[in-house]
Amino acid sequence: MHKNKKLDRFQTNVDTLTDLFILSCSKNLYFTKMKKGWVSGFANLAKSLHERQDLIHRLLYK
Repeated sequence: MHKNKKLDRFQTNVDTLTDLFILSCSKNLYFTKMKKGWVSGFANLAKSLHERQDLIHRLLYK
C-alpha cells in the first residue's frame, strides 16, 4: 500500500480516518497482537481514542 503509486492518497486517508473513528466509537473494541508480540500502532491509536469518548464527540459533533 505504501509504495503503490496508483492509489488515490486523499481517498486512502479518508478511508483510514473513517476506519479509525468507527473503531473508536464502537461499543466493544477487540484487537490482537501481531506475530512479533506487540499491538499495531493503528490498534493502539483506536484503543486510545476509544478510551476518550469525550474527545471523539468533540471532534465529530462540535
